[in-house]
Amino acid sequence: MGQAKFILVIVEGKTDADIINQYVNTSKLNNKRIKFKIVEGDILTSKPYNKKGENIIKTILNNILKKDYLEKSDFVQIIQLIDIDGIYFPKERIKMTDSFEKNEFPKYRYDRYNKMIHMSSKTFNKTKKVWELKKDRINELINLKSIMNIEYHLYYNSFFLEHVLGGNVDITDYEKSTFIDNFLNRDLTNEKFMTLLKEKLLSQDYKESWNKMKNSDFLDFDSSSNMYLMFNQFLQ
Repeated sequence: MGQAKFILVIVEGKTDADIINQYVNTSKLNNKRIKFKIVEGDILTSKPYNKKGENIIKTILNNILKKDYLEKSDFVQIIQLIDIDGIYFPKERIKMTDSFEKNEFPKYRYDRYNKMIHMSSKTFNKTKKVWELKKDRINELINLKSIMNIEYHLYYNSFFLEHVLGGNVDITDYEKSTFIDNFLNRDLTNEKFMTLLKEKLLSQDYKESWNKMKNSDFLDFDSSSNMYLMFNQFLQ
């Protein structure tokens, strides 16, 4: 048996990795192993703002190769999972407000009842700017088939993972962590989990799943995801 190859899975937070770990079918990975990179945030809104999305992923991979004494040939796939947040929400429904507490984070709030996103005045312009940047980087990355000659795919949760799995869009950060703990404690079978994801899938085609999400009516804060394709193609 040859040396195991790696699938690099880049996620925003630990809860993303926890869900994947729970439902990945390791017996079908064909001697491949998952190596997680938890970036602790949204790397597609990170500085420098003129850095291409592809170069952000290259930096992550090169750092892993150096740190773990691995070769590029040790990796067969790169999978990245991101939250969409409010980047495709209609601009005219994003409103500035000063009702946030001094130390409250994040500095924006989803308002399903009034079909709006409220932002603090201090972050209003910056958030809108980095959300436009994120859209540009997404458009770049979904058109890539490989990075550093390694197969690459980008997947999404809209608006975020907990929302897709059944949580409210106005859930707090604390409620997010407890929600995932409770979800994992339900011990859903892989079949039921995949059924849930399939209900959130807008198209069986990778590119079309992105296009349909971008053109969705976000005012109702409906959740969608193409994680089903990620699990079905690579992790099941």
